[in-house]
Amino acid sequence: MGTTDYNAQLHTLHQKHAILEQLVTHAKNIHEQSCNVSDTLTLIKPSQVIPTRTRKQLTSLAASQQKYSDEALRIRQAKVDKLIQDNVKHTMRLVEQLSEINTDDILEQQLEQIRAADVAYGKRTKLALAIRIALQDRGLVTPRLHVSLDQDYLNEKIEDLCKQEHQCREKIHQQIDEVIDDCKAMLKLPKLPMQLREVLQHTEILMHKNLICLDEGKPINGLNVEIDFEVIDVKIATFSNPDIDLAPVEKAPPKQAEPKQPPPLEDSNCTANSDKDTKANIDTNNEELPASSSWIVRLIQRIKGIIPR
Repeated sequence: MGTTDYNAQLHTLHQKHAILEQLVTHAKNIHEQSCNVSDTLTLIKPSQVIPTRTRKQLTSLAASQQKYSDEALRIRQAKVDKLIQDNVKHTMRLVEQLSEINTDDILEQQLEQIRAADVAYGKRTKLALAIRIALQDRGLVTPRLHVSLDQDYLNEKIEDLCKQEHQCREKIHQQIDEVIDDCKAMLKLPKLPMQLREVLQHTEILMHKNLICLDEGKPINGLNVEIDFEVIDVKIATFSNPDIDLAPVEKAPPKQAEPKQPPPLEDSNCTANSDKDTKANIDTNNEELPASSSWIVRLIQRIKGIIPR
């Protein structure tokens, strides 16, 4: 079999994996919005009864509020409630926008923009709930959140989002099946490079685990659809150009460290730790980006056997 055949099948696998990643991101956005709308519904109910499941999820965040006095907690509650009130309509527009996305033509940039807004709003609703839990644990009455949305409307949106997530999960299942089939077909090819064979075998096993996760109805956040395309992309290059030089690349001399800037002043009334690795900030919504890594150097060294996988 020629290099063109290898490249064609690798390219197809690459495309199907990209679609799978976008579907998973889309499903996660739907799930995140469903949680946000559900939290908003809890906040606007006159009874102010917070479900046991929500209390357990916010245990650490609620505990972090106990250091504040009753008066300070009331101030924080009013402040975060105002931010939610200012953004709730925009969040509901995102819910509508998400429902209009065609899963056959998903734009990655569009998904990331929606997710960023979801995360910001979700931090605030969870902080608002955590503050109420802290106040209620002290035997204090907490006021409902006043927004221009009624409970029936929010319940309808939650139901719509659940249907969308179910449909998206079905498409993810179909896409995973196709990725598995492509991996099996490629593993039957003669003279397949060992390192590429290992990646394909690992991918097939990983995708089967994802199918089990979906079939058991586990949360979409538990899916892992990452494939080591750093290896696959290099293999495509070597098939196309067997004379490519894979010798280790010499590292450039390190740059001189720039003088550190003084850290910005922090508003002590605006920050609280969440249960996960996010920062619930009332006023700001800065997202930390992962540091870049020299994966190309590591990949080439790995292919040459300089460093283990």
